[in-house]
Amino acid sequence: MSFLMDNLPMFLIAIPLLMAPVTILTKGSPGLQKAIDIVVGFGLLCLSVLLIITVWNNGIIAYDVGEFGKYGIVIVADLLSAGMVVLNCLIGFLGLIYSYDYIEDRS
Repeated sequence: MSFLMDNLPMFLIAIPLLMAPVTILTKGSPGLQKAIDIVVGFGLLCLSVLLIITVWNNGIIAYDVGEFGKYGIVIVADLLSAGMVVLNCLIGFLGLIYSYDYIEDRS
């Protein structure tokens, strides 16, 4: 659990980037593609709720991605950004569910 909590902000960025090619590669199997998309969308929603709970309880989270000379990338999660992540994941997940129902009705 410590590994998850230490890298939580990065998981919310890396999981969609890693699952996009998987979704493209499963293009031939729409049922599998739909299941993967829904599981990943729900997982991201759960991780975003975990992020806002963690920020609420422990304060601001700063995640250092890399050090490139005198420049580096730092991902920071405060209450506003964590709230926006939850809102984004919720709207994305609900839009995903609606889109599958909408596309099946149109076909």
